Amino acid sequence: MNDFLNIEDLLNEIELESERFARYKTPLSLVIFSFSFINKESQINYLHKVIFDFKKYLQKTVRKTDHIARFKNSIIVMLRNTDLDKAKGFLNRVFSYVDQTVKEIYKAKNSEVILVDVIVNIFIISFSNLIPQDSDNFIIFNSFDKREFVEKINSLDKIFETWELRLPLVDLSV
Repeated sequence: MNDFLNIEDLLNEIELESERFARYKTPLSLVIFSFSFINKESQINYLHKVIFDFKKYLQKTVRKTDHIARFKNSIIVMLRNTDLDKAKGFLNRVFSYVDQTVKEIYKAKNSEVILVDVIVNIFIISFSNLIPQDSDNFIIFNSFDKREFVEKINSLDKIFETWELRLPLVDLSV
């Protein structure tokens, strides 16, 4: 998993995993990171770089069986065999890793770094037959249709969390 899957390949993977969910009740979660900027000029200039850098953060926290794809101004992470609680744990790991890495970058290069204020709205989609009591901030699916899914991610409304980040734009290839 070195690169983004294209959205069509990700949809095919989700379809296969949703069939596995339907047959065997194998959990599946999707975490969507949707990026927006406080400053529209920053969005025009830095959206692609921010998404590319954030993908690097995610690559350090996902498993080999997970997939990452870009869709418009979002990154979608497909977490195989992951229920809602484990998806929340994944988010904690991502946030900790981003926080730690950003702090290290600040210490190493604080005057040379371009800082960009980014708002990351996070959405969780979980394939489940059970609807938890606190289901107001995530989306439950119990079946999958590609067209319905694309329509849903174009109009997501149940934000799980919002992160306001000041991200440094640097080379993260190390």
